[in-house]
Amino acid sequence: YAQLMRFVLLLLSQSAICLKLPPINSEKAWRKIGEIGKFDTPWLTLYGEKLENNDAKILDYWRVERAHSCIAIVLHKNDLLLPQPMFRPGIQVSTIDFCGGRATFDDLPLTQIVSKIIQREMSISPSGIQSIKPLNPQQGWPVNSSFSNQLLFCLCL
Repeated sequence: YAQLMRFVLLLLSQSAICLKLPPINSEKAWRKIGEIGKFDTPWLTLYGEKLENNDAKILDYWRVERAHSCIAIVLHKNDLLLPQPMFRPGIQVSTIDFCGGRATFDDLPLTQIVSKIIQREMSISPSGIQSIKPLNPQQGWPVNSSFSNQLLFCLCL
């Protein structure tokens, strides 16, 4: 664990970190044939769709859309600060994690969203934050699979 944290700190301390997205593949998009169903909640929307892939196969495809996420990497005097471990019902254990939450913008800048997250998870008031440095300020990184469709914003404090 300590080696992993030192590696994360090394990456964050490098001023020339290259965090560019790879080129987008120009492969032909799959064609939507129909809908299987849709389940909508305040936290996520689950879609079931029939898609035709590039080999003309019809597939049942399930995907989830949810609000974008924001992760805050909190540094203090070159130490990585993490919130208390949190119980995860899906795996039935408590785990250590970075501060983070949904980036439901509500017309707020990303820096204010992360300030609220830090206050909620670590009890650090906005006045106690020296600086906020977005690692991907122009756009979030796409995090996409059949079960996740969102943008990830990462900030370093």
